Amino acid sequence: MLLIDTDVFSYRFKNDSRIEPYLPLLNSQPLAVSMINIAELLRWATVHQWGTKRFRRLENALDDYVMLPLNKAICYQWATIQADCQANGYVIHDHDCWLAATAIYHDIPLVTHNPKDFRCVAGLVTLSY
Repeated sequence: MLLIDTDVFSYRFKNDSRIEPYLPLLNSQPLAVSMINIAELLRWATVHQWGTKRFRRLENALDDYVMLPLNKAICYQWATIQADCQANGYVIHDHDCWLAATAIYHDIPLVTHNPKDFRCVAGLVTLSY
């Protein structure tokens, strides 16, 4: 299983050309999203006032992914990542930290187009092209 960052989900959803190098990987195993991805995507759709048809298309696309919920252990992992990054002089955005914590908790790689956003996270496996 692979956890998909919001950027990679978006490329796939929009059939953006940046998805091309990822397709062999994405087509090879089950894909997951975090509740954080879903919240980011729903916020984007709401802020940009997507119509009903496009919003339903997003909902249907999300049905193709395993949804990984948050739990207390992931919250502890998030806190540890934030503290470690801060102690080493890095800043990791909250939403990126939630994805990293979820991937580490489930022991699965995170597929992202922005691996630099996760450079301070020890133990996280990122896959990027």
